[in-house]
Amino acid sequence: MQNKERIIFVEGIWGAGKSTFIQRGMGSNDVWIPEPMHIWTADRLSGNDLERWYFEAHMSNIRAAQEWLDMADCVYIERCPASTLAFSRAVLGKREDEVNDLRQEFRSSIEKLHSVCVVVSARDIDRTICDMRENAYLHEFASKESLLRLERILKEELEQAFSQVIYV
Repeated sequence: MQNKERIIFVEGIWGAGKSTFIQRGMGSNDVWIPEPMHIWTADRLSGNDLERWYFEAHMSNIRAAQEWLDMADCVYIERCPASTLAFSRAVLGKREDEVNDLRQEFRSSIEKLHSVCVVVSARDIDRTICDMRENAYLHEFASKESLLRLERILKEELEQAFSQVIYV
């Protein structure tokens, strides 16, 4: 198993099919670590607090995945810190240099892992936008332009962080 990717990060925008991809790919001895969701916390977060919460939650998922490798054949992680970096740039308006510290922390956490990133592309952007309009915490992405900008920045972050990115 040494050369096989044992940690698979699954990325994509909301509604792209990340969970479905993981469910279909999982073996009986695999583990799925779901994406963090701030709306399940008691805290009302926004801006930099929201950015930090998600970044820490994603980093915690990476540490958990490393622990699971002793018992599992493969660990699927739904989303990674690159999502936070893309959100910070696309929604919070941060420049690329303003997320460098977080980017470096993320990259150093995965550099020695046998990992791959799979990006699930949204098949129906218009349906995704309709779904987002119904969720108050996603209202920033209620336009095709904002969603496509987020997706483009996410791909940039992923391609810089991972040596292997697969698009499905």
